[in-house]
Amino acid sequence: MRTLSILLLLSLVYAPYVKGEEGDSLWSVIFGGNDFDSFESLIKTDDGNYVAAGLTESFGSGEWDMLLVKMNASGIVLWSKSYGGPDLDAAFSVIQTIDGGYLLTGFTESFGIANRDLWIVKTDSLGDSLWSHTYGDSGMDWGSSASQSADGGFMIVGTRAPMFSPSDIWMIKTNSGGDTLWTKTFGSQQYADFCHRIIETSDGNYLLSGNIAGMMSLIKTDPNGNEIWQRSFVSATQFTTAESVIETQDGGYVAAGRNLAALGQYSAIWIIKTTAGGDSDWVKCYTGDQEYQSAFDVTQLSNGNLLIVGSRGNSLNDLDGLVMETDSSGDSLWLDTFGGHYAEEYFHAVLTANDGNYWVAGATGTYGLGSRDGWLLCLEGYTSATQPSPLPSPSSFTLHPPSPNPFNATTAISYQLQAPSHVSLKVFDTAGRLMATLIEGQRPAGMHEVTFDGSGLASGLYLARLTAGGFTATQKLVLLK
Repeated sequence: MRTLSILLLLSLVYAPYVKGEEGDSLWSVIFGGNDFDSFESLIKTDDGNYVAAGLTESFGSGEWDMLLVKMNASGIVLWSKSYGGPDLDAAFSVIQTIDGGYLLTGFTESFGIANRDLWIVKTDSLGDSLWSHTYGDSGMDWGSSASQSADGGFMIVGTRAPMFSPSDIWMIKTNSGGDTLWTKTFGSQQYADFCHRIIETSDGNYLLSGNIAGMMSLIKTDPNGNEIWQRSFVSATQFTTAESVIETQDGGYVAAGRNLAALGQYSAIWIIKTTAGGDSDWVKCYTGDQEYQSAFDVTQLSNGNLLIVGSRGNSLNDLDGLVMETDSSGDSLWLDTFGGHYAEEYFHAVLTANDGNYWVAGATGTYGLGSRDGWLLCLEGYTSATQPSPLPSPSSFTLHPPSPNPFNATTAISYQLQAPSHVSLKVFDTAGRLMATLIEGQRPAGMHEVTFDGSGLASGLYLARLTAGGFTATQKLVLLK
């Protein structure tokens, strides 16, 4: 475990570290006041900066409020905003929207019609609230994650818990103003089921992760919420849940989660790799030498390895933030923990920064002013000194999401070919008019990348369409100038 020595200064602490090996801490930022504050979600923004979302008890108008903090590439806070009323309100997810603003997803006990309702808040690019919507009935409902669809609306997922009934996985489609277009529920109808994450997949569909009947579960749907397939993993006696899911470089998926050893106590980290069709490639369980281990988020590195964050410790009151890297087969390469003694630390979000370093976000009970403070840690990223794991040969045709996206002027579009193929990669506007032809010709099997230059186009939504043999896929491009 690495114990950090940090100088406390008002509500924001910034501590630099000496550059070292992969996984070493470079600097740390702590955000909070005298009470409970936490980061739950972290994203890169189109202007090269970063946004974290979560909850704050120290700032705002109520017990808890939604929290949104924008930082530059050095972790320096540019601005922060809170949203809420007199009771408990919190954000578990933030995404950047097509117009450059943000959408926060979570719950509210201050507004709505029930004890707790799913709540989304839409802001402009400076974090000022534009509108908000609540969804729910007489039970306890909350939102976990969201994705913006090609039509400008939103796919929102969470958990719906009606009075006197088991909870269900809840999927809501809205228009661009947050008005409900349709809703879907999934679950066992006999047990408490939960949803934690939604991602848009490279084939234009959606993948949800969570828990159904006590098992880590994935549900793939089409854009209308119709189920394509559903898969559950690990024995129900383990009570496992998939906290996070990503699409991998080979077109499959990786889900990261945890299992419940006893009521309120999670004992092991579970990582599951599947094919594009949801069939299991491998399942890994990491117990270590500590009594409690949890995984909350996962990302894939450029070398194909996996970076997993969560918490680890001997008791629920003595947890440290956990960071672990595995190879592409799920075998652990290194694991480290960060925190103090006899306090709760955790990391709930991870990403690879623009400079290749790793950013992890969560909360600390050791450092800062309050019982818990938002914690952002920058770790040394992968370097050429670290031997990369060999990437597997592509087992499918895949068009990956562009990066960055949204973008200003240029973005990289990558794709993989299972076999040599005639490739057509074109960009269209939403009216179907051809804007650019990026590739038209034969390409070998393997990974490929091309740069799209939109400097001559107006800001807006565009569609990249890949055709290779009998395979066709589309990804949305959001140009912001």
